[in-house]
Parts: sequence; C-alpha cells; structure tokens
Amino acid sequence: MEVVGLWCVNESTSSFHQEQVATWYRKTFGLWNFIKFCAYACALWTGRLFRGHPMTFPSLCRRHCIPYQLIQTPDDSEFHQWMSDNKVDVLCILTSHILTEPLLSIPRLGVINKHAALLPSYRGLFPYFWASLDKAAQGVTIHLVDEGIDTGATISRVTIDGKATHSMAAFYAHADQLFPALMVDAITKLQQGHPPLEALARSHSSYKGKPQRSDYLCFRKNGGKITRLRDVIGALRWS
Repeated sequence: MEVVGLWCVNESTSSFHQEQVATWYRKTFGLWNFIKFCAYACALWTGRLFRGHPMTFPSLCRRHCIPYQLIQTPDDSEFHQWMSDNKVDVLCILTSHILTEPLLSIPRLGVINKHAALLPSYRGLFPYFWASLDKAAQGVTIHLVDEGIDTGATISRVTIDGKATHSMAAFYAHADQLFPALMVDAITKLQQGHPPLEALARSHSSYKGKPQRSDYLCFRKNGGKITRLRDVIGALRWS
C-alpha cells in the first residue's frame, strides 16, 4: 500500500468554509462553547508542536517525500489527469466538497470517505450532535463515495461508546485515532473484493443538516456537551 500524492482543495470555495463555521458555531452553540472550542483547538496545535508533528499538509508531505498540490476545485483537469497517469487505485478524501463524475470513476477501486456516524443513519453534518440528541448509537464509518451525500456502500465501521461519547470534542478526538486503521482496513477490503457491510440492526437511513439554536438548547437540556474544560486539557495529550 503506497501513498502516491496529496492534493488539497481550497475549502473556501465550498458551501460551508472556515469563516462561516466560526460565526455559525458562536451563534448556535453560544459564546462560552465557542471560547472553549478555540482553547481546545489551541491546545491541539500546542500538543502537536511540542511533539514535533507536522503542522500543515505541505510539511507532512515534505517529511514523507510525498508530492503535494493545491487546487481550487475537485474538478481540476490537472488533478484528474494526474490520477489517470498514476493509475490511482483508491482516492481517500477529507473535504466538504460534493464530488461528481468523471472524478468518481477515475480511481480503479473507488473513492472512500470517513464519516463520524454509523451509516446509513445520520448522513450529513454534525452526526455526533444528532445521534446524541436522539440517544442513538455512536460510531464511525468508512464508505464508498457516490454522487449522493454519504450514501455510498459501507466498507468498514466501528461503534464508539463510554467516556468517548460524553462530549462532541471527546468523541471526535477518539474517532480521529480510529480513522487511520479503519482507512487501511477499508482499502484492504476493496483490494480483496469484499462485499459491502450490511446495515446494522435498528439503523435507518437519515440525513441531517446544520443544527439550529433551538436544536442545541434541546441537546443541552438532555445533557449534551459540546466542549468541556477537561477536553481542553486532554487535547494536549490527544494531539
């Protein structure tokens, strides 16, 4: 298994870029959660810096001698040609852009994505929030990408419970530690021709968008947490 390149897409051209996220987060979850979230992000960066981890994708690629390119859109013809020339088997993505043809058909085995829910339940945005609000099972899934939103076949998944689900920050910190091994497992299954996984019992197909302030108030009333002070301290260890 070989990584032949890393291409970054300008996320400011997507429908929900970083500046919008910050404003929406503050208005929806409140100023105190926004402050804790900022402190959490700073703690993550501090922990990574202290451990000597690469701080950007270009520095990560330089460390591992991997080609790096920045493009404005996934429809970039140079990107498509590069994948064809390099006979890419699997494209692993981490982007808010919706991919379409012909990009999806270029990798021999397909395009795969990670999602922080037990698909097909809670497709879309903020899956932890919605699953927590419904008191549903939490987990992560690696799935094939099609032209829908998180509608592709499930390749790998794992359920998460216990302390890792006590806040959104703790959940994603734990999930981020699981994703690399799950990605490798998914790619191995694709190479070996494994069939997609069946849906879990009691799961149902659903799509959720951005929560509103009223949704957050219900989430909080039911004991939900976005970011705790202990998460900020723990971020120094998780990073």
